[in-house]
Amino acid sequence: MTLRQKADEHPPATRLPVSGVPLMVATRPWSLCMWSYRAWRRRRLLARFPIDTALWQQVIDSLPLLDGLEPEALDRLRDRCVLFLHAK
Repeated sequence: MTLRQKADEHPPATRLPVSGVPLMVATRPWSLCMWSYRAWRRRRLLARFPIDTALWQQVIDSLPLLDGLEPEALDRLRDRCVLFLHAK
């Protein structure tokens, strides 16, 4: 049975395109709105509640596990720490 035949067996709301990737826009238009809200909220939290640079450097220096990380990875870690601390 081909992917096209499998797709034709399902009603239009649950049907997958030939590629097998769900049609998010057609079946769940709210997902795009929620994604935008999450991205906006993340950017807002990161901008409003930054970790002090001196404190962050102290944390990096006190944890030898972080010595091998590249600057981009440390930036992502810092962002995740801000989001984690805000959630707590």
